[in-house]
Amino acid sequence: MMYDPSTLGIMPIKPRFATQEIQNLLAHFPVVALHGAPQVGKSVIARDLADRTGGIFVDLDDPDPYAFAYQEPVAFVRQAPGKLLVIDGIHYAPELLDHICGLAEFGGWDGRFLVVDSAGCGVDHDTADIGHVTVHPLSQGEIDEHATPEDFVTWIIARPPVEYPPRSYINRQAVTLRVTRGGMPMALGCATTKSQARWCRNYTRNLCARLRNDVLRRVVALLATTPVTEIVQARLSRELGITEREARVAMMTLRAAGVIIDLPGWHSAANKRSVSAAKSLLLDTGLTAQNVGFSAGEIDIPRSRTYFRQLLEQFVVQQLVTQQTWSATSFRLRHFRTRDGATVGVVVELVDGRVVLIDVTTNTQPAIEDFATMERLRQALGDQVIAGVILHTGMHSRRYRDWQYLLPITTLWEHR
Repeated sequence: MMYDPSTLGIMPIKPRFATQEIQNLLAHFPVVALHGAPQVGKSVIARDLADRTGGIFVDLDDPDPYAFAYQEPVAFVRQAPGKLLVIDGIHYAPELLDHICGLAEFGGWDGRFLVVDSAGCGVDHDTADIGHVTVHPLSQGEIDEHATPEDFVTWIIARPPVEYPPRSYINRQAVTLRVTRGGMPMALGCATTKSQARWCRNYTRNLCARLRNDVLRRVVALLATTPVTEIVQARLSRELGITEREARVAMMTLRAAGVIIDLPGWHSAANKRSVSAAKSLLLDTGLTAQNVGFSAGEIDIPRSRTYFRQLLEQFVVQQLVTQQTWSATSFRLRHFRTRDGATVGVVVELVDGRVVLIDVTTNTQPAIEDFATMERLRQALGDQVIAGVILHTGMHSRRYRDWQYLLPITTLWEHR
């Protein structure tokens, strides 16, 4: 079932792959915290889970539950013995966490707690009794309502054979439409592309107003004009006419709100000339594209080609970040650049130090020569490099030398 514009803003709930990960953690942790940017679907997931498990859902944005929590916190956290108690808006009463963790620490309580951490209220990631799940915008597999979650990293490290033509293929224009619409649930529920663009612009405007920092609006606007860029505070302050302290505080605030993704520089002992500066990008390509008015019809305009390539790279990062929540493989995302300009857009680093190298191109028919930087890293690192992948907008699907792959970008979510 796809989104139905006739619902007049009432959007059907799409199955979210994060739900299974939450249930897995609740089987092992007495408390699970949901993190993520505003309006990515945390509350919808939490309420749906409470309904399906017979739990209790309370929203502290509602005055009555808030008054109960404030006046009788002990009774509040004990209201669902043997059941799941879902607390949305834990930032309104963060002191409840002390009572919840107290129950968990001393035992004798057979209930479970799911708390929704809105915009980084401070649920401690180091607390042993709390499991953590980060919710992101919808993945492409969720949008298409796949029965099982996509897991590109687990698939590619198995060095699979590739199909030609690929099992599922959509043309370059259709890929671009996916990129520019993004994955924010409410934006996807809009009836027209015009209303979707309006929602995206209002989202960043309202977010910055809620965080009460006018500098944030300008920082978000800069990130939208350069979708994947290395952020240096001195440069940020210079380009926006703000102090370095204002730049630092703005970036910290956006990180806490989950609105930006950081891609640190990847270092290798085999290459001393790598650069450590992180790339920073907004959490959703729809927000990026709509905030600058970029549309799918502009991809072949010469002045837009660089922007589209960056937007496509952001899209790939966004999909991989989203898949981290449920992937069977633990991994971190990095990027690689040397001082002389050699780059790899995304470095997927496994816990054992092995890596998958990924580049993104807007070309529909990339060539073996495009692996030049990856080839040099492979020669230096040997089997530490599991695979080198170039994702493109065509249907060309090839495997070279056992570890090099030319794959359509659709393989990110169509690889079963």
